[in-house]
Amino acid sequence: MQHKKALYLQEMGITRWLLRNGQGFTYLQTKLPLVLSTCQLLIICAEQDRVAPLLMNILKAFNIKAEQVYYCTMSEFLQLKADLPALIWSTLGAIDENITGSHVLTSPPLSQLCLDANKKKQLWKQYCDATA
Repeated sequence: MQHKKALYLQEMGITRWLLRNGQGFTYLQTKLPLVLSTCQLLIICAEQDRVAPLLMNILKAFNIKAEQVYYCTMSEFLQLKADLPALIWSTLGAIDENITGSHVLTSPPLSQLCLDANKKKQLWKQYCDATA
């Protein structure tokens, strides 16, 4: 069958290419469908914020385990097609999307949040209001 397809393409004047090393084309790889049903918190943040010690302390205060969190960037979030969890926390500013069924918490990036006690209090108040 593969041979027939190759002949058909050849007769149409279409050059057939075979990719020998596809590592340079990782953006073309299909991703598994995302299931956020086990996720309690979706965090929209920069890559470096994902390993910040402050983040682990905040998750502990929220009583959320690390495996119950899904991390993404703003561009990844805007492309999400899955059902969103009840809590979404953005450290990259306000979200322009109209989100129903989820509470959105916003804060400055963690590098700024760790220096400002008032911003931490605002984040905690948002969390308490969302979970009340």
